[in-house]
Amino acid sequence: MVFMGACSRSETDKRYVPYTFNQNKLDSLVNLKIIILDEVKREDGTIEERRYYLGDSIKYILTYNKSAALLNVSKYEGAHEVWTENFFPNGQRMSRFTMYTDPETGESYYQGAYQSYYQTGWLKEEGYYKRDKPFWMLPYTENGLSSDTIFYEYQEAESNSTQPVEIP
Repeated sequence: MVFMGACSRSETDKRYVPYTFNQNKLDSLVNLKIIILDEVKREDGTIEERRYYLGDSIKYILTYNKSAALLNVSKYEGAHEVWTENFFPNGQRMSRFTMYTDPETGESYYQGAYQSYYQTGWLKEEGYYKRDKPFWMLPYTENGLSSDTIFYEYQEAESNSTQPVEIP
């Protein structure tokens, strides 16, 4: 008798996430006059940014490169950025970061779960951010095999110190 062990297909499939942003859903809401579209164009007439508004609040900002490929999508709730996604030139998602906006300062920063992907759609790494700093990260090979989880440790410097702080 020979026993063979392998990852189940469902385990591997969770790490293969081909995804492109479906802009047609937003455009259909514009056509129905549910949301308002504001386009920012470059001097040559190509679209640099598309902003989608619901009432007087921005909901999505889409940014494009000079070749009209989608670079970035940010989602907002009120004035607060909730998440941002970055894209490869082929349209495949490159990364997705959860965002947090400080209600006192209005500053937006990475806070929470994130994922990054290979251009083929395979998960490259996943992790967690706290106030713009990585807290932990789990990298994967392009065929879906995981490596060791990396944990980050930070120590705040004294406010009057200009010297770097070493962590033992």
